[in-house]
Amino acid sequence: MRVRYPLREGRVSVKDLSTNGTFVDGLDSWGYDERKMKELAAVFRAKFSAAASVAPRKGTEDNKQGRKFFSIMVQGKYLEQIARALREDYGVANVATQAKKGLVTKKDRKAFANS
Repeated sequence: MRVRYPLREGRVSVKDLSTNGTFVDGLDSWGYDERKMKELAAVFRAKFSAAASVAPRKGTEDNKQGRKFFSIMVQGKYLEQIARALREDYGVANVATQAKKGLVTKKDRKAFANS
């Protein structure tokens, strides 16, 4: 299932900052609202056979516009796969990846490249 949304501006960041979780932030600027992010989380859940959820980003609960921003969290190390899927399948051109040093090993990168 490929869902395409109109291209917008803004950087989407895919982060692997914890020991076993990958976070996707910044899809708000590409036209993704909470419902669309939940659809995308369901796609990631099926694709990676891992838990995926959508939650409000910390610190955006009481902003002046009254708008909440959301993040997608996927359980597991799927940094490169999620970034590739966003670029190729969903048309998000500006995707930045960030991993905490030591979490993504050479062995992980090799496995990600083959999948």
